[in-house]
Amino acid sequence: KLANESSVVQADFEKAIDSSFEDYLEAQKKWTETENIRDLEYEGDTSVKKLSEKYESDVLDLYKEASIRRVGVDSRWNGIQRKAVIPWSSVIHFKLGEFPDRLGRRTLLSQNRAFASHKEAAYDTGTGPNAVEPIASKKGQSD
Repeated sequence: KLANESSVVQADFEKAIDSSFEDYLEAQKKWTETENIRDLEYEGDTSVKKLSEKYESDVLDLYKEASIRRVGVDSRWNGIQRKAVIPWSSVIHFKLGEFPDRLGRRTLLSQNRAFASHKEAAYDTGTGPNAVEPIASKKGQSD
């Protein structure tokens, strides 16, 4: 039986070798022009189109999810920075509390948000960094 099958395969091989390549191409062309092949091609095209649309929608969903996460992370980061970093980055000034809180306690120190530095202030117009220089009068003019 095996010998019979091998002789059939050998005969087909010799027949294929002896025939011209154009005959082979013609047979393949007839095979591809059948209606079943067109249906297979159509099904393949539609499945590829569906998969590409699914891929595009998945990528859009991924970008949306990443942007939502980014907004949440930025919000959390800004909150952490506002509470932990910013208070230490500048000098905070305090003042004595003016009014009691809701529980009737007088807060000793509260943050002075309207602090103004008085380094540039002068007690007298003639002293300090804001001292006024007298204007020299021209000769012949009197004040």
